Amino acid sequence: MTTLCFFSSTGGELTLVSQALPRLCADGLDVTLSGRTKEQVADPDMARAFAQAAARSDAVVLSFHGGTTSCPAWPALVEAWKDRRESGLPLPWIHIQPTSGDSDGMLAAQDWASGLDDGTWKGLIELLEMGGLDNVEAALRILIDRVAGGSAPIPDVVPAPTEGIWHPRHGLFTSLAEYRHHLDPDRPTIGITFPRSYWLEHNTAHIEALVKAIEALDANTLPFFCLRLPDSRRGNPGMAQVLDTLLHNENGRCVIDTLIDVHGMSMTAGMPQNEQAYPKLGVSVLHALTSYGPHAAWKSTAQGMGSMDIATQAAQPEFDGALITKLLATREADTIDNLTGAIVPRMVPVPGRPEAMAELALSWARLSRTPAGQRKVAIVFHHHPPRNDRIGCATGLDTFESVRQLLIRMAEEGYDVPEQFETGDDIAQLLLSMLTCDQRWLTPEQMHDRAEAHADLPTSRPWYWAFPKSVRESMDRNWGPHPGTFFVHDDEFSFAGHIDGNILLTIQPPRGNFEATTDSVIHDPVLPPPHHYLAQYRWIRDIFKADAVIHVGTHGSLEWLPGKGLGLSEECYPELALDRMVNIYPYIINNPGEGTQAKRRSAAVLVDHLTPPMRQAGLYDSTAELDRILREHAGAASQSPQRATLVTEKVWDTVVKAGLDTDLGLTVDDVNTDPVEILNKVHHHLLDLQDREISDGLHVLGQLIAGQDDPDTAEVEYVAQLTRQPNGSIPSLREAVLNSWGTSLDEVGAKAGEPVTITTDLSEGLTGREIMEKADRRCLELLTPVVACHRSGGLDAGKAHALATQLCQEQLGAERGDVIETLTWVLTDLMPRLDSTSDEIEAILRALDGGFIPPGPSGAPSRGNAHILPSGRNFFSLDPQTMPTPTGWREGVQLAEQLLSCYAEAHPGQPYPRTVGVVVWGTPNMRSGGADIAEILYLMGVRPLWETSGLISGLQIIDPVELGRPRIDVSPRISGLFRDAFPNLVEMVDRAVRMVAALPEPDNVLRTHVEADAADLVARGVDIEQARRKATLRVFGCPPGGYGAGVEELIETKAWQDKADLGRAYIAASSHAYGEGIFGDVEPERFTAALSRMDVTVKNEDTREYDMLSCTDFYNYYGGLIAAATTVRGEAPESFVGDSSDPSRIATRTTTEEARLILRSRILNPSWIEGLQRHGYKGAGDLSAVLDILIGWDATADVVDDGLWESVARRYALDPTVQEWFREVNPHALHNIVDKLLDAAQRKVWNADPGTVEELEDTYTDIEGTIEEVSDNPQPDTPTSTADGGLDLSSLGLT
Repeated sequence: MTTLCFFSSTGGELTLVSQALPRLCADGLDVTLSGRTKEQVADPDMARAFAQAAARSDAVVLSFHGGTTSCPAWPALVEAWKDRRESGLPLPWIHIQPTSGDSDGMLAAQDWASGLDDGTWKGLIELLEMGGLDNVEAALRILIDRVAGGSAPIPDVVPAPTEGIWHPRHGLFTSLAEYRHHLDPDRPTIGITFPRSYWLEHNTAHIEALVKAIEALDANTLPFFCLRLPDSRRGNPGMAQVLDTLLHNENGRCVIDTLIDVHGMSMTAGMPQNEQAYPKLGVSVLHALTSYGPHAAWKSTAQGMGSMDIATQAAQPEFDGALITKLLATREADTIDNLTGAIVPRMVPVPGRPEAMAELALSWARLSRTPAGQRKVAIVFHHHPPRNDRIGCATGLDTFESVRQLLIRMAEEGYDVPEQFETGDDIAQLLLSMLTCDQRWLTPEQMHDRAEAHADLPTSRPWYWAFPKSVRESMDRNWGPHPGTFFVHDDEFSFAGHIDGNILLTIQPPRGNFEATTDSVIHDPVLPPPHHYLAQYRWIRDIFKADAVIHVGTHGSLEWLPGKGLGLSEECYPELALDRMVNIYPYIINNPGEGTQAKRRSAAVLVDHLTPPMRQAGLYDSTAELDRILREHAGAASQSPQRATLVTEKVWDTVVKAGLDTDLGLTVDDVNTDPVEILNKVHHHLLDLQDREISDGLHVLGQLIAGQDDPDTAEVEYVAQLTRQPNGSIPSLREAVLNSWGTSLDEVGAKAGEPVTITTDLSEGLTGREIMEKADRRCLELLTPVVACHRSGGLDAGKAHALATQLCQEQLGAERGDVIETLTWVLTDLMPRLDSTSDEIEAILRALDGGFIPPGPSGAPSRGNAHILPSGRNFFSLDPQTMPTPTGWREGVQLAEQLLSCYAEAHPGQPYPRTVGVVVWGTPNMRSGGADIAEILYLMGVRPLWETSGLISGLQIIDPVELGRPRIDVSPRISGLFRDAFPNLVEMVDRAVRMVAALPEPDNVLRTHVEADAADLVARGVDIEQARRKATLRVFGCPPGGYGAGVEELIETKAWQDKADLGRAYIAASSHAYGEGIFGDVEPERFTAALSRMDVTVKNEDTREYDMLSCTDFYNYYGGLIAAATTVRGEAPESFVGDSSDPSRIATRTTTEEARLILRSRILNPSWIEGLQRHGYKGAGDLSAVLDILIGWDATADVVDDGLWESVARRYALDPTVQEWFREVNPHALHNIVDKLLDAAQRKVWNADPGTVEELEDTYTDIEGTIEEVSDNPQPDTPTSTADGGLDLSSLGLT
């Protein structure tokens, strides 16, 4: 008898092995085969048992999928083989089958595989790699022969199709020509591509279900299997060739309208041959998800799909440009094969999901078959908070002008858009004249009359009853019985928006009722949306009959509604809202985290758009006056002590007048103590202010520069900001210029107020700050002719290099290779990328045609990432299995070291904090390669281990001597997005905590905390194992399926009295623990324990394109953490902001220092304000949001001093010119600004001057009267209405 052991990490081959065994037995071979899959050896005891059985067998086959780590029994197998070898016992014949490109598996084979020298191993590799029953049988026969000492020749591989069209009813076809008669040309055709292994192993139940669902909708299907990666050994082509062969007819025309991709992983990562496969195909590609886990696990968890699925079914397919859509099937491992004893996994369709996938695919397919003039498109403007100043509230985007430009192009392409608009503000004013989401100004009757669109009970009730019972009950419980009271009058829903031909311009319905927020609502992050929310999306689907929905800009509320993180079910609210509708989503390129959320939870095709152009902040008002004084008295500090004192006194007066003494932490006594140091500090502060990058207005889709009086100058300035940092191997232009002058960026920065020696014809005795200014100016002088040349027609590479050389000689007096290289790159690479900004609108139109939007990387362009351009692509992020990357690790280490240094400087008596609280978001970690996680690990004294592939293989304790300090306890507060996108990193941090807690080292604070907490829990009757597990919990966040931190709602609704209210709300929203085996357990005691020891808090920022005053999320998460720690501790923790916007010059500041820098460089900067003023209503709304952010930050963390509040009030609310502008473009914005200022004053957040308060109260009364007058008398004409104020559907062809 021959005994064989066969391990398969995927289990797929075991189906064929089981089918081959009867053939062997029929030939008289006496064979016993024991098969095992990964799940069967996951338990250590089971792994050891398998290893012992395998060591005693005659032959063992190990089929890896991802190296030796894919076999949990591998360590036990090696140990068993070594034991036999040392005991003088023979080893079995060992065959190791690595997957293609598996270097780890290849090394294992070199160490342990049999038959390496005589060609047996290679022959078996080829047989098993080709697959198919005949080849598997042949491989088993060779194994039996070799065990018996034979040397039978390896049979030739029996060719098995590597690709082919396979239909469950019609069978196998090797060409399109053979299958064509099954395609009805009058019906849409959906292609379905799936792995060859499914076909070989007869594991096709989910494919069959999908085919059936699509054909039930009167569409054709073209299902085909393939191996997407080309393999010369196997002889199969790559995906590009497969698509050419199977999906194009003899005329070269693609015969499908949409492609459903059921593969996992990426076909393009590291495989340039496949990069043009989907773009050349030209049709939309929808990825149908298949879960590695069983249905029960998916159904029962809010997470939905696990770490492996997130990588293989979402992150990696996004590299290919596939849309992440519906869950199709789960992997069930519940059937034992009678012949092998293996649990052979199989894919089982999830009930109802093939049908949902089919409907979505048909929606995409119909786009290409519907003439543009007949397509109906709903354009949705976001609206948060639901106030009339904030309609169209997309980050960095002038939404209304962007939509105006889009409507123009749509009309040119034949869409029915009869009403065009002269300005973007005309669209805003039209929407304001109708029903909006702001309920404060109109009665229910007035809101009903203002609305164009309604749904009465006979219309809306079937929608309601079609929802799952659990959804109906949840909405009824929270919002009252259907239809509720939210935008309901006489049992009839009213919806915002205006119909323009076949285009619906509408406003996203509000997530909740902020005007009547209750305590239970505030503390329920998984609150369902109101009845009105889902009804409006149903109205768009069924009454307006939209062919596609465009959500305009970053971001809305739909993708943040409660539900699973990935692989949504029919009970998840984003799925309920959108259902089968096509979702097109213009999204800012520098926000991969939240964009990923939109992709994965709303099946969106993203069309990324450029950030607003960037510029240097410069100086203004009192800081400009300081600069003038310092220039006037240049060199005074070195002339004489008396002269220095006189100048310092003059400077000091201006410093005090500007309020900079508070920023600098100086008093009048410091002037007399060290006047030279005072001047030096002022120079450094001015350099920090003037050198910061700030945005210049807003982006308009399809335009590089929008609304500028001098667009050429603005373009040159933007290009200069894009060259400030090195772009990969391309040198920083500014640093290259400084180097050519014999100095460096670090030297001029360190000597901001001191003379710096330079080797150029500039004036002698210039300070570092002055040299920096001149270098920036010289960069503009170098770039101006470069940009002008490109605009006039551009140059080829040789001529570009010649021009760069000429400019370098003229401007710098010599040929500098680094300067020439950068200028040549600007001409030949950067400018063409920027030119393609026009593709943003064209990409939206291509998506509306049902076309493919190519993938592209995401990130912050101004952080040395110009390579991510052009925009207009469907961006992707990172594979979570590679994080933290080596680059992210280096950043994280520097952030940690700076944080500890800053804390030690402030606390010399206690140089190390007990616990560090870190706010961890998904987006910054995607941009930085996981720098936050790296910082957390390094603080604890743990490092990641990387495989050669870049994947993280494990963690390693850093030796105490190498670490050189105690290990620090760390407690991350993660966002809901981070929880959904990076469960592997959550588990990594949790694992690191437990590793460190087990180390019996002196000064191990984390272990000390764990031991104390565990002892306390045991003393209170908790089981010792459970107590220790609870004591190691460190990662906290919002509840499963929920998002947010509980503070913003309180601030916005004014439903708080003091900081303790905010702290308690944060604790309630954040006390959910996460880790290995822990998913959202409610642990307020453990979170509070972490807060009680939280000596330091930190949140890192990795780009100047965002900062802590950019949106309310920053104070909601980070300000909330500070308030919570303050509430528990009785005193505020030290709070810091890590700044890695320039990865080579990482800085750490206190949160107050950072806030003041942002206020002075951006918020109060006339240039920044004027930039937004160019954008009318939308710009005014963004200025209004500043006050939402400031009051939240000061309420939670006390970061805005009274002088800055006064400056904001004067500049934003009380300046007559600005007031007049607000009244003209967006009086609601002025109303909110004044309201927030008065709220801050009344709560003593701001100890305001009584005279200022009186001015604000007068302004408030005046502007409120203006708004009420406008609300009562809307200006724009409204369309034809019926007698009851409802939309006349017959006149619009909607009945």
